[in-house]
Amino acid sequence: MRSALIEKIKVVIIVVLFITTILLLYLLWSPGGRGIGFSGFGGRSASSDAPTGAGLLRAEYALRSSGSGSTELSYDADGVFAAAKEELAGFLAQSYAESSVISEQQYELAMRDWPSVSVGFGCGLPLNGVLSLIAPESQLLRTADVIVDSIAFSDAAPDSVFARDSGSGSHYRFIFGEPRESVDKLSSAFGDNSYPAYTARDLLGVGSVFLPLGSFSELSDMPFGAADGSKEVGTDAARAVFGDTFSFVRRITDSFGNVTYMYGYGEKNLYLYAEGAIEYRTTVSGTEASDFARDLDAALSFAAGCGGLRGDEWKALRLCGYSESGIRVHTRNFSFAQSVLGVPVYGQSGPALTVTVSGGAVTGLRREGIDPGTYTPGENRAAASPANVIANNSNHIYNILKGSVLAPASDEAFDFAAKAVRSLAPGYYADPSRKLLVPAWVLKASGGEMFYFDLYEGTPLGYTR
Repeated sequence: MRSALIEKIKVVIIVVLFITTILLLYLLWSPGGRGIGFSGFGGRSASSDAPTGAGLLRAEYALRSSGSGSTELSYDADGVFAAAKEELAGFLAQSYAESSVISEQQYELAMRDWPSVSVGFGCGLPLNGVLSLIAPESQLLRTADVIVDSIAFSDAAPDSVFARDSGSGSHYRFIFGEPRESVDKLSSAFGDNSYPAYTARDLLGVGSVFLPLGSFSELSDMPFGAADGSKEVGTDAARAVFGDTFSFVRRITDSFGNVTYMYGYGEKNLYLYAEGAIEYRTTVSGTEASDFARDLDAALSFAAGCGGLRGDEWKALRLCGYSESGIRVHTRNFSFAQSVLGVPVYGQSGPALTVTVSGGAVTGLRREGIDPGTYTPGENRAAASPANVIANNSNHIYNILKGSVLAPASDEAFDFAAKAVRSLAPGYYADPSRKLLVPAWVLKASGGEMFYFDLYEGTPLGYTR
């Protein structure tokens, strides 16, 4: 009798343990479980520190055409973009919109032969995602599932918004019910820091990107160190991912001072590198059919905790790269550049922050920020002509993009390089060997590759794919 009672107690204990295990696994892995902080990760939510996605959406440049043959280019585009967002919100508050694909000739006619203003993001972004950030209440054009890298307004059609993707050569017109005085409002937001600009076709015989003439800059070399990789930052990142208890988590420190936190058999891994970089990877993705805005917010919320970014550090970031894959369940890759003195910083190791979101859950993060040193302003110097930078480095650009080590025919390399340029703007290149931020022309190619040339000499500094 006593033996039978003991066996029943054992069975009850086993059943309770089994049920408890199932519940713990559910709380840990389920997107609705209480152990989940932001977008599928255990620990504490850091949403109070994270900005909105709209706050990191910045313009790389702004163009203003007089309609009579002259065009101005400005890299100080925040004011113009703020006015553009207001105009977009005004259009999206209307009750009617239709979209159409237009030819490159139609687009250029509206931009060149009429007063117009355009703003460029410096990378391709989904139009419906951009509009959802600017006017979240509106449902107009939410089905416009196209990638664009610039938004434009023209007096040729005051009832319309134009857009283009220079990477694919696609051009669009979006017609609304009521016209607006958009060009006048955006033109008044232009500052004094602008330059005459011409297309690469005008200056080089081929290519559509606008290039400035006679640009000057006071940017000078600046020392930098690694981003904050202190023990406190590393501990906060680990707690953000794994929670305060670190259950089922192993901590491994190698001889170089790098620390690895591993959950289970490697389902989740957090790497804290000695030089200050933070990297997170997981094999577990979400299953939600999410959208651009929600995934961007999930990326920023997670980075606020795991990436070690706090408060004013967010103000120095800008969305600088985006790619996506998948059909029903999307994987979206967001890249953010750190800004110093108002210009973005790039380097061989890539942007300051990259985050991957798959099925609504963050599946990867890498933070590679820098800590700028003391800046001494330089004298106002003439920058190298962007047209000459492209022409003098066409073989270099061709060989990198083509993966070739052979010297191409000069005309072939020249035409290829000029056509491949998606945008060109001033920035800083983080030279890893000298630990210096070097003023640079940052050339973005249509395939997402980036080239860095000395801002004043026009010589190659590096590139990233």
